[in-house]
Amino acid sequence: MDIKLLICNIVFGILVIFTYVKFLGDSLKNNVTGDQLWANIKGPYRIIYYISMILAALSYMYFTYWIIFKRPSEDNNLLVWIGTILFFVGACLWAPSLYYHFIKNLNKVFVYLTLGLTSIGIILLTIYLMDKGDMISKICVSVFLYHVLIMDNIIWSIKFQQLPKIS
Repeated sequence: MDIKLLICNIVFGILVIFTYVKFLGDSLKNNVTGDQLWANIKGPYRIIYYISMILAALSYMYFTYWIIFKRPSEDNNLLVWIGTILFFVGACLWAPSLYYHFIKNLNKVFVYLTLGLTSIGIILLTIYLMDKGDMISKICVSVFLYHVLIMDNIIWSIKFQQLPKIS
């Protein structure tokens, strides 16, 4: 068992949830609409996002379980650590960058940079798991990669770019 990686996931996981609740909640309190935060993704497309988010969360839990508890103890691969840290740094900074974009007119590029960090992190974890993981962890990391790369970084980012300019 990799206790350091377990602690890292617990601490950063709590931090990600805190930043989402704090900054997205503060955005709503400051008259940013839910549709703006969702980049105008509405109706059945938002339901697809909800389903993808649930599948991604479950997938993350399994492949993280595999990395922490099933990975051979002598395999202290740097890809796992770099991927995990980059993913969490991007995830922790996404909601604050979105908040500051809407409230303080921070350039959108910072929102995209945070999403890019999450993608790079997950790509590194995917590379590791495709080489060393079991079949289920490979499927799970692929589901998570799909959500982060396609749903968040491509579809949400395109829709976010199409939002009217903040005055």
